[in-house]
Amino acid sequence: MLKIIFLLFFIASYSHAFIIADKDYRLSKPESTTFKISSEGCTGAGISDAILKDAMERAVEIWNDVPESRLKVKVGSTSGTSVTSTTVPKGEVIIGCAALGAGSIGGTTNQDKANGSARIKINSDYFSGTQLVGFVGTVVHEFGHAVGLTHSKDPASVMTYEPNGWNYKPSYLAQDDVDGVVYLYPNDKQLGGLMGSCDSYAADGKSSRGGMEVELLLGFFGFLAIWKFVRKLTNSKS
Repeated sequence: MLKIIFLLFFIASYSHAFIIADKDYRLSKPESTTFKISSEGCTGAGISDAILKDAMERAVEIWNDVPESRLKVKVGSTSGTSVTSTTVPKGEVIIGCAALGAGSIGGTTNQDKANGSARIKINSDYFSGTQLVGFVGTVVHEFGHAVGLTHSKDPASVMTYEPNGWNYKPSYLAQDDVDGVVYLYPNDKQLGGLMGSCDSYAADGKSSRGGMEVELLLGFFGFLAIWKFVRKLTNSKS
């Protein structure tokens, strides 16, 4: 029985392992961030504002659908800021198209840490008015970077770096994504303080200190739940 408990604890510890992009980055206005089309949008790639807005609405709907998080984003009007700008106003995430090369990359996100904002570049060398397969999934994924998450090891996550079914039109967040957004923007501020500082991998791929604390904490709570279950099962048989 003891071996089973430790095995379940190990599984619980590593089932989900979200990683934040930068321990010092958060959206400055998580309860009222506005997702806007950049000044150039994607019309140059043959993607209308209506198509782009539809993908933005889907991204907002999915990332807002976490009751334990205070993240609440809305889709707004067109921004006056270019997607190539290094500074994005506070309370905004902007999105537009830019030529990023003809490789497999669908988009990239740059975080403005000073303002707690972000800009999303969709690759116009990959997507166009005639090639939109995976477009919505890419917008959802890149918005996750704007929220503050980087690539997940969980293949079910919308933040996975592996091509997956979500790449077309994801309909919900995986548990890994939910854990990440709750950690970054908890409804209960005491919960955020309890969990402390998350050491993780920065968006440039360099380790900022490690990513074990969150995994161990989640594993600890998982262990408590498993322990209670085993105790209940044991008592019912006695």
